[in-house]
Amino acid sequence: ERVYERQNASACLELYLEARPQASADFLTAVQTLPEWLRDKAVLSDHIQNILNHKIVMRFPTMMLIMDAFFLMLAIVLFEITTGETIDYLFTKNFDDPQPQANIGKIAIVLFCGAYFLAREIVQIVSLVTLGNFNSWYTDMGNWLDVTLIFFLFYFGAVMLANNPVSGEMFRSGTAIAKGFLWISVISWMKSTQVEFSVFVSGVTYVVERLAAFLLALCVILLMFAQMFYIVYDETELCSCGEMYPQANPFPHCTFQDSLMKVYTMLMGEIGNEMRYATSRVAQFLYVTFAFLVVILLSNVLIAIVTDSYGVIKNERAAMVFWSNRLDFVAEMDSIKNVWKRIKKLVVQSDEVEGAPSRVRENPEGDPTILEEDEGNNGDRLRNGWKTIMNLFDPNLYETYDVNPSSFEFWCYVLVRFAAIFFIIPVWLIIGLCTAGFLWPPQVREYLFQQKKAAISRADMAEQITAQINELQKEIRVLRADLKGELKNDRREFTLVRAEVDAVKAEVMADLLQVKEIMMTLLDMTKSQVRT
Repeated sequence: ERVYERQNASACLELYLEARPQASADFLTAVQTLPEWLRDKAVLSDHIQNILNHKIVMRFPTMMLIMDAFFLMLAIVLFEITTGETIDYLFTKNFDDPQPQANIGKIAIVLFCGAYFLAREIVQIVSLVTLGNFNSWYTDMGNWLDVTLIFFLFYFGAVMLANNPVSGEMFRSGTAIAKGFLWISVISWMKSTQVEFSVFVSGVTYVVERLAAFLLALCVILLMFAQMFYIVYDETELCSCGEMYPQANPFPHCTFQDSLMKVYTMLMGEIGNEMRYATSRVAQFLYVTFAFLVVILLSNVLIAIVTDSYGVIKNERAAMVFWSNRLDFVAEMDSIKNVWKRIKKLVVQSDEVEGAPSRVRENPEGDPTILEEDEGNNGDRLRNGWKTIMNLFDPNLYETYDVNPSSFEFWCYVLVRFAAIFFIIPVWLIIGLCTAGFLWPPQVREYLFQQKKAAISRADMAEQITAQINELQKEIRVLRADLKGELKNDRREFTLVRAEVDAVKAEVMADLLQVKEIMMTLLDMTKSQVRT
């Protein structure tokens, strides 16, 4: 029953998306909050992919992508410099020639980067609250990664400004963890731009989820062998020698912690000198058992599970994973723009009807296309300007204008091409990068961030065919069961009808016998009357 409900819901969603609804912030938020199985269907539709491709190359999303990357790399570089200088100062401040403290200006820039990410999260929260979709914020692990990153930047920035950490070791360990989160944020940013990174991140997450039972069993087995090895060598001469000569290389199973670490390294392939177990038959048996069960068997099972699980994401769900991640980013940008529009509406009075488009352009097919606010005349000028420059490199240019190397126009075109390659295009791209993509032509943003629509792969086709075959088999089984039930009912009804016919036949025969007796009686009476 649930399967039929999902099929009906998917069919209704397909019909709705075929109507090409307007790509408003509420629409994207509604698609984002769909159940996962239904959202996977939605992001593969042409309409949703057209919307996401169109919105990702707009100025505001492009600007946010570039600014996120800029502030993230700036935070990584300056956090590395300032923490390194602070660590050098903390561990040399009691020397005669201590290292100088970290530069306050660099620390201030690190705090400014944290303030940027904090402001971005606050605006995102406010926008989701106004749309009534705050649940999607705290259920998204990417947002918690951002919050953790903001906490580390502010906390260690304040510690470096105050120059009074709890201890040098704790500061060093904490900053090492913070740098790990900074680079994880880089990977999180990349998954919104390229399908390869999106598949990689989602593939790792999917594999870890599928490994939960295996990892739990592996931990139990490692604890079991670590404890058994520890019990076998506890209070033996090998461990006593280590206590007598602390400088010597200790035996790896004299404490439970060392024994656990040793069996873990043995799992990774670092067996070491196997002759260390020659003094105990039990230890030799445990070693052989561990080598077969863990090193050989479980290691290959782990490789098989990881390969199979990652293949599911890479081969069958790559498009779903990428477009789902892009949907999250575009919905976030649209919700932030929605807040800005509401603030602008409160400040600037407008005669426009709420929900009505302010700019409409007719496409070549004659259908109206709603334009975004940053697709005005300036965007058209940038598009036309870039198109004009690219026309200079048309291979049919000389044939079109009938020029040859002996003409003056030919060398003018060569000079203009030279200026475009070495001056106009590089300067334009650099200026656009300095403005976070705001002055880039739309073609550059489309080249960098627009992705091709998801085509149905062979794996998807095979999966669909398999699903259809399974569905047909289920329907045949249901039909066979129904036919069997109907045949049983028909047999039962036929038996009842036959019994009724036999009963009626018996009654008729009884009535006929009675009629015969009556007729015989009447005949006898008639004969007797005739004789008399």
